[in-house]
Amino acid sequence: MIAQRSAEFHRFARLREAKRSPLYSHLAACIAKKPQRYLPFLEVIPAHEQAPNLLFAAIQFLLLRDPNAPLAEYYSSIHDPALPPAKETGRLFSDYCQRHREQIIPLLRTRRTQTNEVSRGLAIHPATQVIQSRSEGMPLVWMEIGCSAGLNLIWDQYGYHYVGEAGQEWFAGRRDSALLLSAKVKGSSPPPVSDKLPEIRRRIGIDLHPLNLHSEADVQWLEALIWPEHRDRLASLRQAISIAREFSLDLRRGDALALLPGITAELSADCAPVFFHSYVTQQLTPEERSQLPLLIMRISRPFRHAFHLWHERSGTSPYPELGLRQLHFGEIVDETQLADVEAHVRWLEWKTRAS
Repeated sequence: MIAQRSAEFHRFARLREAKRSPLYSHLAACIAKKPQRYLPFLEVIPAHEQAPNLLFAAIQFLLLRDPNAPLAEYYSSIHDPALPPAKETGRLFSDYCQRHREQIIPLLRTRRTQTNEVSRGLAIHPATQVIQSRSEGMPLVWMEIGCSAGLNLIWDQYGYHYVGEAGQEWFAGRRDSALLLSAKVKGSSPPPVSDKLPEIRRRIGIDLHPLNLHSEADVQWLEALIWPEHRDRLASLRQAISIAREFSLDLRRGDALALLPGITAELSADCAPVFFHSYVTQQLTPEERSQLPLLIMRISRPFRHAFHLWHERSGTSPYPELGLRQLHFGEIVDETQLADVEAHVRWLEWKTRAS
């Protein structure tokens, strides 16, 4: 187990995305070199969880309440400016873990990596324009698997700004929204964007451990999951939370594979279900990963139009892909990779064939 976890931290330190967090990249490399120091923590992290993200979130969760700790001086989320990672940062991190073991281990046992990345709406919006064009005007029922706190259930309440490589700009979504999200557009094919929003009849989120936006501890956990240097993501999260608190979100607790058949049985046949998930399949077992698309096909049989939309890493691309599967009475009629999308949707590259 220790060798496997060490390799996980080593991979994290080399991740393209992790380079945007010099602190976490540095700490991951330190842990990978001496994983034995962290054995009491690593052995309680569930096998399917991403150990680096969970451990780093647990430490930041505590530091946000302990801003005078020497280690906190390296966190941009706490101090501005923060100290750059240095030789002693790894030692301070290790010492902090040992001193706060009794607080950290319960967090690792009970909390999960549930980053509610609202910028994924920048990918959801153009994908839904494609869905609208294919659904014959039917109202949508938006279902998110692994919804965290449900902030992406209300993706249509945000504004979107896209900037092309030649400086072109596209605005979409709600122009009057208090939250405007922005992404760069790579390549020559602009994403299909519009101010026209679909009718969403219902919004249903499913999560093993849904987070409550009215719980101070749950909101602090969401903030702790944001990497320290990413102040823009933290600001977007906080604004999205303030918007979402005005909604009564339908969040269901449990295993999506078990709950989805019952949820779709609640729906009338005059709607088009959309099954969405982002960075969820990596937390499933291989058997569950193979079962999910088959289940969606089966429970889509009563519906003239249904759609399976995902933002996930595949085995072939270095970047997460935005994929869309269209179903007609449960049969697949089209499957398209719509775009390559950076993990935190700082950029996307729309595929010409999907425009």
